[in-house]
Amino acid sequence: MGRAMAKPEQLAAASTPDDMADALVGFFDRPPFEDIEVPQPDGSVVVQRMAAWPPVPADFAHVHGITAGDLHDFAVAALPDGRPVYPRLAAAYAGAQRAQARRLREGAAGGWYVAAWIAPLIAACGWRPQPALEAAQEG
Repeated sequence: MGRAMAKPEQLAAASTPDDMADALVGFFDRPPFEDIEVPQPDGSVVVQRMAAWPPVPADFAHVHGITAGDLHDFAVAALPDGRPVYPRLAAAYAGAQRAQARRLREGAAGGWYVAAWIAPLIAACGWRPQPALEAAQEG
């Protein structure tokens, strides 16, 4: 038995599918490292570059008051004619998936992430095909 999709009115107060579309790609398109200020015993501060936690759909969805499954459901929701219900979100979801994969590969190439973890991490993130968007792009 499938789970029920969250309704737009169940989103966090400031979130709509369009708000999520505006924020989605930026959430995933960020460097694989972050600069951390580390206080030193002499009172100075040294900036140290550290690996950043890779962005995942569940973290983005949580900020908007839904699950990663709900985010996917909004992104792939289709009208009877096959067009996406939320075209901006569908396109942003696909863009976010590409941005995440690119950043993870860059992170592995730069030594920020263990290369052997990248494929399993991408697979574990829950990205799934978007039939309505793919059909709209073909037509």
